[in-house]
Amino acid sequence: MDQVGEGRVSDEDKQLWARLRLAMVATLVMCSLLFGAGYFAFDRIVQANNSSVEQVARIERMRLIADRLADEAATLQTASSPAHGMLAQERFASALGEFARTAALVISTTLRVGDPAQVALLRRQPHGLAAMLEEAHALAVTAGETRDPAAARDARRASRKLSRLVGRRIDRGLSDLIQLKKTYLASLADRVSLMAKAVAGIALATFLIIWRLALRPILSTVAERTHALMAAKDDVERALLFDGLTGLPNRRNLLARLETLEIDAPLGVLHIDLVGLHAINTTLGWETGERLVSFAADNLGEIGLSEDLVARVNADAFVLAIPRAVDAEGLQDLAVTVIEQVGRPIEVFGTTVRLEVVIGIAARQGRVEPAAKLLANADIARSRAREEGGSVYFSTDMRQRLAARRQTAQELMQAIVAGEIEPHFQPQIDAKTGIITGVEALVRWRHPQRGLLNPLFFLEIAEKAHIDGRIGDIMLRRSLEALADWRAAGLPIPRLSLNFTAHALRNPDLCAQLMFALDRHDLSPADLSVEVLESALILDDDDPVMKTIEVLAAAGFHIEIDDFGTGHAALSCLRHQTVSRLKIDRSFVRDLHLRPRIRQMTEAMIQLAHTLEIEALAEGVETQSEWRLLRELGCDGLQGFGIGKPMAASDLPPWVEQHERRRTKGGFLPRAANG
Repeated sequence: MDQVGEGRVSDEDKQLWARLRLAMVATLVMCSLLFGAGYFAFDRIVQANNSSVEQVARIERMRLIADRLADEAATLQTASSPAHGMLAQERFASALGEFARTAALVISTTLRVGDPAQVALLRRQPHGLAAMLEEAHALAVTAGETRDPAAARDARRASRKLSRLVGRRIDRGLSDLIQLKKTYLASLADRVSLMAKAVAGIALATFLIIWRLALRPILSTVAERTHALMAAKDDVERALLFDGLTGLPNRRNLLARLETLEIDAPLGVLHIDLVGLHAINTTLGWETGERLVSFAADNLGEIGLSEDLVARVNADAFVLAIPRAVDAEGLQDLAVTVIEQVGRPIEVFGTTVRLEVVIGIAARQGRVEPAAKLLANADIARSRAREEGGSVYFSTDMRQRLAARRQTAQELMQAIVAGEIEPHFQPQIDAKTGIITGVEALVRWRHPQRGLLNPLFFLEIAEKAHIDGRIGDIMLRRSLEALADWRAAGLPIPRLSLNFTAHALRNPDLCAQLMFALDRHDLSPADLSVEVLESALILDDDDPVMKTIEVLAAAGFHIEIDDFGTGHAALSCLRHQTVSRLKIDRSFVRDLHLRPRIRQMTEAMIQLAHTLEIEALAEGVETQSEWRLLRELGCDGLQGFGIGKPMAASDLPPWVEQHERRRTKGGFLPRAANG
């Protein structure tokens, strides 16, 4: 599911980046086109504007030259001597030539880039002006070259005509031309304004298209991602403070709330443990377990008052915090109510299920004690309640006991490294003949100060410290080494029995690991018996323990049920025909000759084993009377202090030799154990 979700997000990211790239490319293309078109258009407009300005300047110069022509014409008209006339004539001719050249330049430029109205005006006005000026020039020349009074009069008339021509027609024509140029410049300004509006419109349309096709989806996606990120942040914060199944505060949230109280304010804590929840999850499924947890949470919410705080601090543990004054008796009564309400049977998916509830209690009544320490005290009391059942009120000696257990766990880890863990071997014999049928490897700790320690002192601590697996590895390796050495020395030890915890049996690779270890010592599966505590078996064919047992039996290992009669699930295992021997617990052997009902139960277990073609071995045999009675009941094998105590590997060969001598003489139980 997670991989599918990741793939979907990846596709969305690809689409998002594709849109973004499209928007960027479209923006660059449109900006380039707009810039190029605008640059070209504005360049043409600027050129036309500059040309128009130059034209206006040239026309203004034509006006100045026309004024100069008028002055020269007046001078030519009033010349009093031929010399003055010739000089005026030359000046007039020079001004006339300059006027003609300027007019020709204006005409040619206008014809090349000009407005049609300007062209028409210049075609009409400048040529006419030039013709009139040439005519006036000719008259002036004629008047200057003759002394005839009539010609002089004609020259004067021509001068006056030229003055009128320059003063009215030329001036008016040039003024019209200038006005046209100004009108043309105004039209250029209108074009610039229109082009600017067109560019702005195109830019706006381009932006709207890009916004519609790319930017809006991108921003929408970014907004959705931001919203999802904020929602995920809220979910993470809630997950850090609340339990996902029940919605109750978790341990961190609980501690934060309790620390807001005054350090000496009344506060009681009930640490509630749902015993057996893991087994229910394994046998009936996680949905059933979750339903039970929700049921417990609902009941706890109804039991407490409004100011009380319920929190789920672990998978199978709750805390009920009471921030008010409640004495020890009141807390005990509240614990009893919790056990009755939460531990009552309920029907889940058609199956009636109940949870065993144990409670650890701690309180501060007027004492200054941090909330964290109070929760720890309640947890310590809960551990004690798991051993004793019901509810347990915290006391100082519990903390001391916990400290001692932690110290033992640390020493045990050091003992593993130092090689202080070693196997001791207790013999097993045939009940009828006394022949040795095997040995059971029992773990011992050779403590440097406390001496040789029985597993009762440390094995449970090892399991809770999760180092029992390392101890099991040491036991397997050293036991197989001892068996191989005995075989090499010719010692008649047919089989080695070794205990395996439920945790070890849940390892799917256990069979392969055992086969590898046996192969290293040139041994076979028939040389090893796997002992399983009856209490470790679960009434479920799908349990990993049952599957491992079936695999081991199929590989040729002997399967033995240890402490038979003290558990609750052995018959489930027996029906699979994987067990080769039952070990009757010593509690039945101890009272065998004193209590007839115990004798009947023992006989029934032996008959059950024989009916299923399984061997029966009695543990804890210490006297000849017990041996005789067990043999009468049909028991196949014996084990106990009356046969032989657990001993080191080096002590077993002398014992075997001594036992064989006793057996050949007809009595294989030591006299010290005789009843």
